[in-house]
Order: sequence, then C-alpha cells, then structure tokens
Amino acid sequence: MSVFPHLSLRALVPLSDGTSPLSARQRDHLAACDDCRTQLRELRALTASLRAVVGPAPSDALLTRIHERIEAGEQVILPLLPPARRSVVNRGALGLVAACAVAAVAAALWLARPVPVAEAGATTGVLEFSPQAPRPGDSLHVTYRAPARLAGERVLHLRARFRAANDESYGRTNVQRLAAELRLGADGLHRGALRLPDSIPYAVFAVEDTSASRVDDHDRQLWEVLAHAPDGRPTFAALWQREQELTGRNMELALATSRRRAELYPELPYAWAELYAIESYNLGRSEQRKREYRDRLARLSDHWAAVPNPPLEIVDGLLGFAAQVSDEGDSLGRAIRARWKPIRERATPNDPNDPGIIDARWWRLNTIAFMHPDSARAALALAERFWNGAGGGSPTGAMVGRQIASFAHDTGLARVRWADRNAAVFPIEAEFAYADLAREPALRRVAIARLRSLLRSFGLPDDARRALGATRRAAARQDSARMRQVFRILGDAQLALGDTAAARAAYVEATAAGWEPALMQRAIPVLLTSGDTTRALVLAARVAVDPGTPSKLADSLTRRALIVLGESRWQTMLVDARRRMREHFLGDATRIKLPLDIALVDSANRPTTLERVTRGRVSVVTFWSRECGFSVDQLPRLAQLSARLRERGMALVPIATEAQTPEVAAFLRNHPIGTANWFDASARARRAFGQWSTPEYYVLDEHGVVRFRHSTLELVLAQAVALADAGGE
Repeated sequence: MSVFPHLSLRALVPLSDGTSPLSARQRDHLAACDDCRTQLRELRALTASLRAVVGPAPSDALLTRIHERIEAGEQVILPLLPPARRSVVNRGALGLVAACAVAAVAAALWLARPVPVAEAGATTGVLEFSPQAPRPGDSLHVTYRAPARLAGERVLHLRARFRAANDESYGRTNVQRLAAELRLGADGLHRGALRLPDSIPYAVFAVEDTSASRVDDHDRQLWEVLAHAPDGRPTFAALWQREQELTGRNMELALATSRRRAELYPELPYAWAELYAIESYNLGRSEQRKREYRDRLARLSDHWAAVPNPPLEIVDGLLGFAAQVSDEGDSLGRAIRARWKPIRERATPNDPNDPGIIDARWWRLNTIAFMHPDSARAALALAERFWNGAGGGSPTGAMVGRQIASFAHDTGLARVRWADRNAAVFPIEAEFAYADLAREPALRRVAIARLRSLLRSFGLPDDARRALGATRRAAARQDSARMRQVFRILGDAQLALGDTAAARAAYVEATAAGWEPALMQRAIPVLLTSGDTTRALVLAARVAVDPGTPSKLADSLTRRALIVLGESRWQTMLVDARRRMREHFLGDATRIKLPLDIALVDSANRPTTLERVTRGRVSVVTFWSRECGFSVDQLPRLAQLSARLRERGMALVPIATEAQTPEVAAFLRNHPIGTANWFDASARARRAFGQWSTPEYYVLDEHGVVRFRHSTLELVLAQAVALADAGGE
C-alpha cells in the first residue's frame, strides 16, 4: 500500500494518453499503489478511442467574439447534429425501478399536448399495411377505409413517428414526418405506399386531412408497424421500441410487449432484465419473482459461458441482469461479475466504435466527474475529445457532457457548446439547457441570444414537432405554451442583467395566456416599476383568486388594489379572473374512464377501492415513492393541499407505489404526510392510471373520470377547483 497521497485526476489524465512524461515520484507511486494503477488503466482504455478524431481547439478569444456578434444583432441558426449511433440494446428501462421524476421534464412537455376525448367506433377508420410482417427496408402498401369525417377527401396524409433501434421513451429524440399520401380510389378506399427505412424497426401512424384540421389517431392508440426477422418474429429492436413508445401511454401494453420479447428471445439476458424491471414496477416487488429471475440469470450465464466469443451486448446484458436481481455482496452477483466483467474490459479497447461501449464510456466519464475536486475538469477535457471522436452525436453523450460542464463550474465556451449539443439532440428540452446557461452571469447574454432564436423557431409551424394525433391548431397551442416558458426564462435573465424594460416585455408575453401564479407574482413588481399598472392589477386579481395563493398574500393584493380601483372594479376583475382560470384549465381537460374496482389498502392493511375512498367527490390522486427525492420533498406539502381540498368538499388520495411494510411505516413516521394514505399493494392503481413516475398528480371528477393527468403539485388545486366550479362539465 502506498504511503503517498493518491494521484489526482488532473495528473492522471495526461499520463493516460502519453502527453506528459512520468516523474520519478509518479513512477514510484504507481509501482506501490494498486488504486492509482487501476485508475490509470481505466483511463487509458477510455481514451484509446478518443485519439481518432480530434476537432480543433477553440481559441480563448472566441467567447469575446461571440459576445461582439450578439451585441451587433447577428442571428445564428443552431447546427443540427448527426443521428446518434447506438446499440440495439438499450439500458434505459432499468431505471423504471427507481420510478422517479428526474427525467419527467421532457415527459411533461410531451404529454402536455391536448388529448382528444375518445370517441365511439365510427369516428376512426381502418388502416391496413401489406405485407403484415415486413422486413426492414420493405415497401409497404397502405389501404385506409376512412370514417365519415374524412371519407370525402381526395387526398389524405399518413404521418409517422419512426423509431430507431435505441430511441428513448417520451419522444425526447423523435420527430414526426409525412410518410405517404393516400389517394381516394373508385371503390371509396384511400391507398398509398411507403418504404420502411432499414434503420427503423418500429413506427406508429396517424391519418389526417391535408390541412391537419381533422385527425384520425385510432382513438389515441395510433396504428403501428413492427419490423420482422427472416424467421417471422418481430425483431428484438421492434419490440423494444414498441415498449418505449407505450411507456407512459399504456403501461399494461408495455408490460405485455416486454413479456412477448422475453418469450421470443429467451436467450438474450437483456430481455429478462428489462422484463424484471417493468414487472417489478407494474406488479410490485416479489421475493418469489426475484428468486425465479436469479435462477434464470444463473442458467443464462452458464449457457453463454459455453459459447466462444459471445457478443459484447450479451456480456453487458448479463452484467445488467445481475445488477437487477443480485445484491452487491451476494454469491451470484460476485460470480457473474467475476466471470463476465473481465471479458467486457478486454473487449472495450478492441472495439472503440461499438455503440454499447460508447454509451458505457460516457457513463464512466460521468462517474469520473464525481471522484475528486479536480475530476470534473479532467472529465470535461476527456468528454470534449470523445465528442469530437467516436462519441459524437450520442444522446447519452449530450446529456452527460452538459452535466459534466456544469459540475466543472465552467463559465466559458465548454458550457455553451454542451448546451447547444444538448438542445440539438433533445430539442424538446432546449429551453431548459439555455435556462441553465442564463443562471451564469458570464453566459447570460449568450443564453438570451439562444432563447431568442428558440422563440423565432417556435413562431414558425413545424410538423416535425407536431405530435401524432394533434391538429395544427392544437400544435399551435402547444408551441404557444413553450413560447411562454421561454419568455419566462428570458424575462428572468433580462431582469438579472438589470434590463427592466426588456424583462417587462418578456413577462407580458409570458403571462398573456396560461396560468402560472408564481410567474404572475414575479411579473407584478416589474410591471408596476414600468408604469403598467393596469396589467399588473389584472395579474394581481388572478393571483388572488388562485386557490393555492396563501390568504395573507391574497389579502395584501386586495388591500393595494382597493386603493387604486375601489371595491366595485376590483370585484369585477376577480370575477373575470375566476372565469379565465376555469376556461384555461377546462380547455385542456380530458376524459378517461377508470375501472370501478381499483384495489387499495389502508395503513392497517384493510382492503378498499378507489371508488370508496373518493365517495363521489372531485378528488386529487397522487402517487408517491419513498425512493424518489422529489416525492419525499413534496410530502410535507400534501397536508396543506388536503386541508384546502377538504374545505371545498373535495378529497386528496395519496397512494404509495408499494405495499405497507414495517419499513414503509417507519418511513412515514419520520416523514408524516398529515393525511390518510393508501397503498397500491397489487399495482392495480398504477396500471389503471398508466402511471410510471413519481410524484404524479391526477384530478378525478365526481364520477371517477380522470379530467387532468400527469399534473403538478402547483396546479392540481386550481384544476380541481375549476372543475368543481364548473359542475364537472
């Protein structure tokens, strides 16, 4: 064991690629220190493929020139990155077990699009593809029998969302496109043709008229095509992408798809690892299930040990499966890691362009960034080199690189580059990447320029970002909502710069529609300072009527408004504000019927049903998990929400995403909710709601119909009140 302090990442990184000679002290230390030798070996393996393609290093003066060009009003269109290169096996679903909302920002945006009310059979047509089991690259002949509302159109558009082998859930990297024109024939049927791209194992479709004012989305189910293997089975990637598409939309079908994949591909470890994850989430944890899957893992390990040179994704699959069903120190986990980890380590430097290895390297860089005060800066240098080589264009890389730049507290070019890369790979999250930049004083002007560019893009209709099933009018509403979000971020950034006039203009746009009390509160003093008293009072009335506003704040706003307006005019503004709140929320409400017998248990493990708990009242249902930090943070606020709902004759129904156990009881003693809690022991409630992350909020009317879903703690009270005030209309 070495008596010297360990070598820092800052010292090890140059040693890993030969750019710095070993000093006598470093040589002596490495000879004596197993930890540093292991670290250096890992870094050398990591950097082996980074030498291939190295982009030119930017000069220190570049950021200054960027500022000068921004000040001159130059407009720049952000570049698009090439398609990501990723492996057929995706590790993302392993995170289902955590079921936390850390990745829910993109999901919330994707799911926030207006959802049409499900209509009866005659409102949807019949869409058929031939061949029914296509191979990748096949031409597809399409026949569509239109419902009455589309039957008279000479030309209809078939739109598609094509999913590549490793696209993620929630459509974070997907775009929609026109797949084919369907032309009306003499027999009353519409026909067309398209080619299933070689790289696309799965696609979903909707039909619409040429103006996109009438859309047939198969009653929100969408039509689908799965690529098939030569033996007639849907490909592994097709079934995986079907599961990804259904995640958050229909968890029961996602589970059924995962089971089908494991049935068709029983020899692939990842099929079982993913199935274990989604079963545990949808059906609850089970020691018996865990034992069964451990037995299967042992058999698979023995099977593949007898195969010479098994593919790397099999090795990764076995290690991933072991992480799912074995603890760090148990005998099975140790045996699997001892057998397969050395094989993966030997394979890593030999195939630097393998997509699975590329993702693994990105996650290794992410780990390095946490290891030492200098490690984030060292990892940032490696990440830049990797992006300019084999790791370029990777969604994992875009996410990890941006995170490392933030960890490194970079306030220069690297932070900007990674924000741009993240925005290009994940356009649905672009505003959040630039909001992060705007928090840094040195980068605030750059962020403002990027945000303005986003606003210009949202101002132009773009069918690529219009969701399948959404009309152009609905898409325009969604774009408008995103624009308001960007204006809010822009206003905050300009206010931080001291530009009150620009901040006022941004806040006016941000509050022109929507309903965000916290933003309204932030805008009021800026409007008053700018002399826009009328608009400030309108926002004050909206804040005052919001049921989530603390009574002291509402009283304070009322006292100030009465001085300016008098009782009569203020009351008129309050009435108008309540009407606006009701119209805003009910305009985006949905109608989703639930089963009547959703089973729950109370804290004493007595069975009941959701129907009995809500008892014909407007109710807020929230799912929470003690394993999710976001959930735990919000638990103390549930008591206040419950009290406010109870005052209005409504109910709060908190549901834990697990059974009642002594561990859960102990957790609740340390984190009291302050109101009755129920437990989804059978996971039936999660399946009925299509719930997949926590914390999650839903608003039910008095008939038990879901009217608002995937909501937030900040909005559910106002949604419930708007629904109750409207008489459940």
